[in-house]
Amino acid sequence: MSRQPINYAKPLLIFSAGMMAAVTWHLYLSAHHLHLALTEIVWAFGLGFSAGLPIAAFVALFKHPLEGIFAGVSIYYFLALGYIVIWVGIPVEWIY
Repeated sequence: MSRQPINYAKPLLIFSAGMMAAVTWHLYLSAHHLHLALTEIVWAFGLGFSAGLPIAAFVALFKHPLEGIFAGVSIYYFLALGYIVIWVGIPVEWIY
């Protein structure tokens, strides 16, 4: 009786996408606790959403929905973080 190999890719990808979503929520809470203006928060997360959603949809179009979700959430987070750190000028140490 042969054993089948265990596929760790799908659970690992689901876990990674969940962690990136949790990190994005932490970024929102950090921006809120730093008393950033609502317009700055909306611009940061709007920029991330406007890039992350099309990337997730485009990758899902090629029958890879989990990879698309991970890529979209990652782009969402890094663009929002980049906007807050580079454009607004908040040091990254204050967020973490």
